[in-house]
Amino acid sequence: MAEGTEFDPTDTGTLRPNAKPLQTRGTQFSPMECPNFDFEIRLPIATNPQDAFDLFSLYYTPEIIESIAKYTNLSLRKAKDPSLERRRANA
Repeated sequence: MAEGTEFDPTDTGTLRPNAKPLQTRGTQFSPMECPNFDFEIRLPIATNPQDAFDLFSLYYTPEIIESIAKYTNLSLRKAKDPSLERRRANA
């Protein structure tokens, strides 16, 4: 952990500066200096970082994926001329 930082109590994967808030107001904004620190990506043990679906499924539940597939399939366009079903001219 970088010097002068601590883990955020709401998310232990996030570091924040260990500094007390300022008690006074100024007339000019001065951004806080954030130290450079090494980062670490923490994934669940069974997650393969090289597998795109593993990473995707961290954010989308099977129910959400099912809904995406369902509504995508509902928007299927019908061919204007059924005899030329696979032709781009029908798009």
